[in-house]
Amino acid sequence: MALGGRPKEEGGHKPLKISVDDFVYSALNKVENKSRFIEETLRPILKQFDPGDMCQVVSEIYGKIALEIIQATHEGKYDKVAALAAFANSLEDYRKLCLPFSETYFQTDHSEYPRKVTVGGGLGVRRGDEWRTTHYKVIFEVEDKIQEKTALAYGHAMINSWLLDQQKAMSTSCYASKKACS
Repeated sequence: MALGGRPKEEGGHKPLKISVDDFVYSALNKVENKSRFIEETLRPILKQFDPGDMCQVVSEIYGKIALEIIQATHEGKYDKVAALAAFANSLEDYRKLCLPFSETYFQTDHSEYPRKVTVGGGLGVRRGDEWRTTHYKVIFEVEDKIQEKTALAYGHAMINSWLLDQQKAMSTSCYASKKACS
């Protein structure tokens, strides 16, 4: 079949150009229908995140990381902060799969160091025809690229922790008032 996928009655498909390492490339060359193999292998994993039950787990992990980063910062354990920030960054692709739950962003002023880095995020919950939204933002001043990466991970973890608290509060109020929240 031509690039572009299966017939529309199967849901249609879009071409995707990716790069993989030599081992994966060799293994995929052994498979006759690479597209179907990749879809069937990834679909169960992706459905857990997009959005699914694992989104709650990711939010809880981000919340725990944020609390640990705050505590380590207060204790002056900056190596621990950097390690936690690296761990938070490693979860970023999974967090992106859960974006309907919450969204975070960052921006820098692109000036020379020291520079300001802004990390923000928001959450929207729909109640019937009405949307309730929450938004937070923090601004850091950083001296170098390492501090910038740490600030971004710290900010994302902190924002996600706050958004998780808001999400829990909104869910509790929906349950207590027996209103439909979607």
